[in-house]
Amino acid sequence: MSKPTVADLKTTLETWAPPQAKLDYDNIGYQVGTPSKEVSKALICLDVTPEVIQEAVEIGAECIVSHHPILFKKPSEILTTTLQGELIHGLIEAGCSLITAHTNLDAAPGGVSFKLAEKLGLREVEFLRPFEAAGQTVGFGAVGLLSTPHTTADFSKHVAVSLGQPTLRTAGGYATHQEGFRIDRVAVCGGSGSSLLDEISWDGIDAFVTADVTYHRFFVEHPSLFLVDVGHYESEMMIIEAMREHLTTAHPSAQFFSTKIQTNPVTYHSFSDA
Repeated sequence: MSKPTVADLKTTLETWAPPQAKLDYDNIGYQVGTPSKEVSKALICLDVTPEVIQEAVEIGAECIVSHHPILFKKPSEILTTTLQGELIHGLIEAGCSLITAHTNLDAAPGGVSFKLAEKLGLREVEFLRPFEAAGQTVGFGAVGLLSTPHTTADFSKHVAVSLGQPTLRTAGGYATHQEGFRIDRVAVCGGSGSSLLDEISWDGIDAFVTADVTYHRFFVEHPSLFLVDVGHYESEMMIIEAMREHLTTAHPSAQFFSTKIQTNPVTYHSFSDA
């Protein structure tokens, strides 16, 4: 059985997550490397770091598949004195290609937000803001039902336990502070999803789980919406295994590995005497 090429892996990802679904600012697909190169092993990650490249070298991977690009805009220079330059040089020196599925995978059916919803145990999940791209329904965010209604405290704990994230930032409209308020229908958006607060009607949705919420957005305008910021990495990390499974099914002649490197650049500190 012949091995897939880097181009084949890109095609497989973009059949699942069409490029037409990406946001305008994004840069997806090829980042570094040789499209025609055969791939016997590939490493899947959320972020490319020097440690991830070293991991790829150690397992003999010819390709890295990442969720986040390292190239958003055309660089004017590529120097090893910058992180971006170090990564590009490292990939070239390792003979390792890099392809990326970013906001197109955010918008894909079964993509980032659906995997976050699955992690939270939501059922009857559908797109939060659906649209059409490449002849199929895609969308940003997902919405579904909890198995049982939760108080805000119970829901916060459920999210923390489900994602292994003990530190959450939460806020809510005035109705969420009333004694009888319960959370039943939950919206999620992996990554930076707070722009959706202005783009859809929140009637009938009790909570929104996302990341990268800025201070003023925590003054929640909808009276019955509970807002939870879980952290960017924490809201997207489950897509690594989803990409690995998808590529393994499509290309059984190659081996696909999820990175063992925790690439979250954020460190959370807790001081009991603060």
